[in-house]
Amino acid sequence: MNNFPALQDAEWAVSSFSWTIENTDFARKVLDKSAFLHWGTGIPIAVRPFFIDKEMSPGEKRSVTLLFAGEEYPAHVDLEANSTARTRLFWNSDFSKVIKSSFPHHHQMYTENLKPESMIIIQFQRLDGYKKYQVSFAGEVPENVVKCDLDAEKLEEVGPKMEGAVKEYFGKRYERDPGNRVQAIKYHGPTCKACGFNFEAVYGERGIDYIEVHHRKPIYAFEGKEQAIDPRTDLVTLCSNCHRMIHRRPNNILTVEELIAIIAGTKSY
Repeated sequence: MNNFPALQDAEWAVSSFSWTIENTDFARKVLDKSAFLHWGTGIPIAVRPFFIDKEMSPGEKRSVTLLFAGEEYPAHVDLEANSTARTRLFWNSDFSKVIKSSFPHHHQMYTENLKPESMIIIQFQRLDGYKKYQVSFAGEVPENVVKCDLDAEKLEEVGPKMEGAVKEYFGKRYERDPGNRVQAIKYHGPTCKACGFNFEAVYGERGIDYIEVHHRKPIYAFEGKEQAIDPRTDLVTLCSNCHRMIHRRPNNILTVEELIAIIAGTKSY
């Protein structure tokens, strides 16, 4: 029998291998070759309490349901019967097709035994005890891309007034309407809402009306569905430095309020 702490006794947050558990209801995993080609992923001992509420016997399987874009996909947690007694999460072929169709470039790279230039993160949100998990995806942007792309907006998965039409761009990107950006700047102004930096004040004429626009709600939360966007509440203007700091860690994207607290020296994240 395997032994691990009960969920309520586990220490949050937990990081183990490519897994991160932020709290009792939310976990992330960086997808690897196994997830793309073998319909599943390993669950480290430290992560087991997120998926298992009580001990399992070697060879035992427990059914769970993954929910994505309004569809349910059968899956199961499997404790291997061999001497390693590894725990794994397996999903069915339909969910494997979802991953393949959502990230064809990554699937092709792994098929050819190559490593993609960026990684995909799968996110699990607990909905019904240990039975159902809402799934969403997010993309990591490689550091060399950040350095080469001076327009941080292109690194952010934002869309048009009705957002969510998916295209391939380092895993995923979303169609955009420049009207959103124009309206956001018109409402919020060209001064960074986090640090107060104004490009015109520093660079003169060259900096007039220059500012970047940040999307407050992560686009992966849209799950490919179109969403109405209000530039007044859903978008905010940021300078290049603040914008990049918000997205600096893909596993821990900051809110504007959290960044303001860091700048003020009152908190660290």
